[in-house]
Amino acid sequence: MRSNRRFGFNPSHLAPFQVGEIALQPGHMSCWHEVSITDKHCGPVHLAVARPVGSDEYWSVVSDEAAELKTLEEYGLRFDIEENFLDDKSNGFQ
Repeated sequence: MRSNRRFGFNPSHLAPFQVGEIALQPGHMSCWHEVSITDKHCGPVHLAVARPVGSDEYWSVVSDEAAELKTLEEYGLRFDIEENFLDDKSNGFQ
């Protein structure tokens, strides 16, 4: 699942906060394991957060698998495939 910067999560050892409050330098990532998400404390889940180089945007992925660099690589590939499919659907298959 993709999330935005205002997405809230709850590490067991800290007070709840939002993904956008994680201080990341461009090109860095942070992984959070066995956290709960939303005000309903759903989980445990794993969270991977990254800030791409040259962007103020954050990428965050919630997964049922342990979060690591591979999590973001797989998500990026899936996102590219989805984007290309939508382009083909709207432009090539009218």
